[in-house]
Amino acid sequence: MPQSMANALASAQDILLTTTELDGDAVGAIVGLQLVIAKKWPQKAVFAITHEALPSRYEFIVPDTALFQRASQVEARTYDLSIVLDGDPERLRTAGEHYQNAAVTGIIDHHKSSIGARCDVSLHDPQAASTTELILQLCDHLNVEIDIAIARAIYAGLIFDTSVFRYGHTAPRSLRAAARLVETGIDHRRIVEKVLFEQSLDKVRLRGRMIEKMNIEHDGLFAWSSLSVEEVCDSETGGLVDDLVFVEGVEVGAL
Repeated sequence: MPQSMANALASAQDILLTTTELDGDAVGAIVGLQLVIAKKWPQKAVFAITHEALPSRYEFIVPDTALFQRASQVEARTYDLSIVLDGDPERLRTAGEHYQNAAVTGIIDHHKSSIGARCDVSLHDPQAASTTELILQLCDHLNVEIDIAIARAIYAGLIFDTSVFRYGHTAPRSLRAAARLVETGIDHRRIVEKVLFEQSLDKVRLRGRMIEKMNIEHDGLFAWSSLSVEEVCDSETGGLVDDLVFVEGVEVGAL
């Protein structure tokens, strides 16, 4: 499965990476892929252009934060290859123009909702627990050695999308991948704390508003809440919905 993506990467000189939302898995996938490309093809130029700014909580896994640019602040140009990671091309918002302005478009993702996304090349596996698992698979396919920087980025995405292996889509291969990454010498405890537990004051207040507005329906099986654009402003919302899912008796949560 990774061969077509490997071929596309090998053929491109200017590569754009983007995503729909900069959560732990998306940032880890973008950084991990950029580092893999840099080791395999150091002469290639890689850019990360997204709708939102890089959340500060993820800066510790980004060797060069200048890699990330907001789409609204970058003039559209052409690329040899553009790849959306951990998301659907239809939901790129202001980054969509940049993504479409490429000779070849691609996707690396594990969400069922993006199956059949319109692009030229894909690395898609809905059985993967995170998009960073697919970056690890691509890394192995390209025979790129996994150093601490790559391992840190991939592990960040893996623990974010499995909530430290609590979710049902955690598979044996996810745990084997985690063991490989920890063996590189990463500080796995710090990664978990930074990605999942440390929170800005704004996010804590948003969580309070979300819980205050929570609704329980369908005999306690469904919990939902909403936050307005004005309430969210530029605050990070990734992972907030977990507090709805983990209410006793709830099977589905929506924010």
